[in-house]
Amino acid sequence: MNFLSKHKILLTSLLLVLLLALFTYYKYLNQIERKDMAEYVPDSAAAFLEINSLSTVFSEIVKTDTWKKLAPNFGISKQIEYLTSAADILTFTGLAPAEASLLAVAQYALVLDNLELATEKTLEKEEENELEITPRFALVIETHSRSSKVEEYLANRVDLLAKRIYSNKLVTQEEVFNDIKIKIFQSQDQNRSLISAQKGSVLIIGNSLKMVQNCLSVLLGKQPSFKNNPNLKLAREKIGSNSIAFGFIKKETLSKTLQIGTAFLPNLAAISNSENQTIPSIISSQLIEGLAYSASFKGGKVVEQYFTLIKPEVMEKINLVIKPNTKALNLTPKLLNTSLDFTVLLVDKPTAFLDEIVNIVSSRTDAVISFALRQLVIELGKKYGILPSDPIGNLIGNEVALVKLKGEEKDEFIIMLPVTNKLKMLPSVGRYLRKGAETLKSEDYKGVEIVSNPDVESRAIAFLDDYLILGTQKELIKFIDLWQQAKQNSYNRLDIIKNSSNAIFLSSKIEKSLVGDFFLGLSRLLRTTDGAKDILNNDTIKPLIENLPPTIGLGKLTSEGLMIEKESTLGIFVYLSMLFDNQANELQEKQTSKTEKTEE
Repeated sequence: MNFLSKHKILLTSLLLVLLLALFTYYKYLNQIERKDMAEYVPDSAAAFLEINSLSTVFSEIVKTDTWKKLAPNFGISKQIEYLTSAADILTFTGLAPAEASLLAVAQYALVLDNLELATEKTLEKEEENELEITPRFALVIETHSRSSKVEEYLANRVDLLAKRIYSNKLVTQEEVFNDIKIKIFQSQDQNRSLISAQKGSVLIIGNSLKMVQNCLSVLLGKQPSFKNNPNLKLAREKIGSNSIAFGFIKKETLSKTLQIGTAFLPNLAAISNSENQTIPSIISSQLIEGLAYSASFKGGKVVEQYFTLIKPEVMEKINLVIKPNTKALNLTPKLLNTSLDFTVLLVDKPTAFLDEIVNIVSSRTDAVISFALRQLVIELGKKYGILPSDPIGNLIGNEVALVKLKGEEKDEFIIMLPVTNKLKMLPSVGRYLRKGAETLKSEDYKGVEIVSNPDVESRAIAFLDDYLILGTQKELIKFIDLWQQAKQNSYNRLDIIKNSSNAIFLSSKIEKSLVGDFFLGLSRLLRTTDGAKDILNNDTIKPLIENLPPTIGLGKLTSEGLMIEKESTLGIFVYLSMLFDNQANELQEKQTSKTEKTEE
């Protein structure tokens, strides 16, 4: 019996080892090797954004504090939590439908190739030209599928997508590129195109034939990929190792974007050098090496990082002259107790901050641009009554704030300056107020004196506690109301203040409406509500949304550049509500169509 027992034990052990080996082998065959999606992006691309797993995104969203508080009140069942967390298991076992499996394991890269600029005459004013920006982009999807039917699944979906965009009025044609079929869908006027191609498990969808061909060239090894870009490698090391979403913008793209935006800046900013670069574009090209973005989930919130890579020799000078605030924060805690969007500059000697940046940029450009840049700063100072012969640096504290107020037609902004000596500040304030006016208007509002220029509506000031505030008379009245009504928020902001000891700025942004639209769109898609806006005013839902914390951002200087870290409720993923709305509309149209057919 002892022999039999030992024999059985031996057989059992061998069987377990065999099963373990088979399981390991099966898992090895079926495990998915995550790709660096930069391998699929042409080196010539302007920018790209990658998402490594949609199933992970959704499973993490349902773990956030905001989801746990709001989802049940929109009737969104907990079953969705089980579905999103089980997506990977269903895919591994092969129990999920083929298309759902592809979606669960796929990796995505949105590639921007270029910004095409063109001027078009408007219909209303034929004599005037309007600038039109057309981005060339492609969506690259790595499905990781080994199924021979993957091409059939994906091709059908692209056909459906084209029909939804252009209805049934579309022109279809095919081209061959290095033995790979490229399918082209165009609107009847041929002004818009949707192009798709597939190589193995990779699907490419774009709005430009050249863009799709470039992506195919990378897959075929005939064109270098973005992966070896040195600035991209540095950005990945800093913020991309554990991210769910990651993106990168080349310095040339940033410079071009700023070049486009020059029309919105003062005339001096439009002065260009011998290479036709304007001041904003020059600042970007001389200082910046690229911009990276990442998103991840931590502690029930979304953490987003923006990393501006700055040239090492420039960054070394910046760290020598720009020092974080070393004094206790007084203005920032008070602003955090208001329901306002704001940004506070937290540096020693904030009035010298711009001068130091100008000195660094000027040392790296030609004399004409250097002079224009310095004049721009002088003119900006004069606008606020500051003269080079009468500096106010020693009269201003270390927290300078720009506060946004929501207006009826457009957003409004006021400036807050902590003043150390009001009496000595009066000459500059007087110059600011009196431009174009002989007399000034003074009124008392809730114990605060507001002095304004009756001829220039935009010029008004008030001393509120130890702060000088600048804006229009109406804006100041609105701000005084909000300032005096401010109460201690239900969420604790002490941790933000503590963590801002080495920050050079802090920003706060209210995103309650975006979060409300996110859950409203999702509930409409799942048919737990009809999606009506008045649901947001429900007695249960409204206070929950009102008590959502703002998005807080901290900007810090590192040896490689400027790092901005934002903590928010849903971050970039809140914009999925647009996808929900589109899908819900399609479902509504299908349901209406079925009802009409039934009635007939």
